[in-house]
Amino acid sequence: MAWWSRRSGPMEQVRTPGTRPAVASQVIRESRRYSRGVQSLVFRAALITIGLLAYLWLASVLFGTQSADESKKIFEVRRLSGATIVGVYAGLGGVVVALQFGARSVLAAESADVHATARSIVQRNFLRALTIGALFASIALGCMCAIWYARFPNFDATRVGGALLASLFLAFVAAETHLLLENPVGDQVRALLQRRRRGQLRHVVDNAFPPRRSRSAAWTERVFAFVIFPVLCTVTSDVVLPARNAMMLAGRFGIITLVSITAWVMILFFITALFDRQPGVLFATVAIGCLVAGELIIAVLQAQLGYHGKDLTVGDLGRGLLGMWICVAVVPLTVMTVATWRSEERAGFIVEDARSVLTRRLTRLNRQAQQRPSRAPLGRLVLWSWATVPFFPFGVLLGRRAAREARTFGHRGARSADVAAVTCAALAAAGIAAIVVAAALP
Repeated sequence: MAWWSRRSGPMEQVRTPGTRPAVASQVIRESRRYSRGVQSLVFRAALITIGLLAYLWLASVLFGTQSADESKKIFEVRRLSGATIVGVYAGLGGVVVALQFGARSVLAAESADVHATARSIVQRNFLRALTIGALFASIALGCMCAIWYARFPNFDATRVGGALLASLFLAFVAAETHLLLENPVGDQVRALLQRRRRGQLRHVVDNAFPPRRSRSAAWTERVFAFVIFPVLCTVTSDVVLPARNAMMLAGRFGIITLVSITAWVMILFFITALFDRQPGVLFATVAIGCLVAGELIIAVLQAQLGYHGKDLTVGDLGRGLLGMWICVAVVPLTVMTVATWRSEERAGFIVEDARSVLTRRLTRLNRQAQQRPSRAPLGRLVLWSWATVPFFPFGVLLGRRAAREARTFGHRGARSADVAAVTCAALAAAGIAAIVVAAALP
């Protein structure tokens, strides 16, 4: 007799065979954790992509101040046609689907053999790197389509909406594939790899760095690197290659400061990857550095050609490279490289920053090994409350709901969700006030 028949009693008393409340609760918690991990990965990738696009926009604006003709841009990304965008999305979708099937096949081919386990670990790491690339590529393509075709008054809703939906779908598939490949094969192998990496990091943190210095000394070096040296480089650059107006001189100072910050970030990534034995990050850092250096040289040559045209001489080219290449790029990069010096007693501030990064990484690995969360989990709607801030009134409603849910279940982010709701309301009020003022003007 089937368990759902009338003879088994009322439907209120019927339970699913083999299901325990504890097991069901664990399944629900695990499913929520998995979905929250996918959403968090997509959200973080979107924030990083938007930050990189904002960085490139700022760089293009600053370099535009050095152009002889303000109507001509030194850096420009031309928009793609609709057919090209469809083709790019088709190729990217094929790559994402292939990665999904590749991940499933790697999981299905796992066995207890040592060689098969080693191959599976290498395949997982390779596929994870590809999924991260596909994730960022899909989000970047959607953002670029929005920038190209969402300009007033020519707003192409079809291309913008279709591109954003396609990018969101591909991003979630790529993030799910990455999370699926996150854990290495087998509990014993995973524990062994984590123990080995913790041992390496602990050895590096304890033995590879000199004793800590005072914070005042490190901050003094930072002031010299990020404030005083950019000012000196700007003055030297103006002496060698005089600026035509104050805006050009201010833009040159902004370029030097931006190059200094970029050099600090890239060298910090390089040092941490060198200590943590991450060859992929080392290769990516070197490749990006060469690309940035090449783009800077092209910008300098383009600016000199714009100033002198066909009358460009060797002396003009030399002064341009000295004023806009040596002072703007080489000197800040050299200063940041000097900040990586290390002895038995002292070290530069970038080495101190690398020590802090590796220490936090080791602490996180130790907490994962203890299987004990260091703090309460983040509310599942907190991140999305900030994502909907520009969309009134949904940002207010979602922010209030996220704050209430976080307080009810004891999760983190209740105050952050309240701030997101208030920010959404403030932006809406500011927009309405601006429209009213504009309408009142003659």
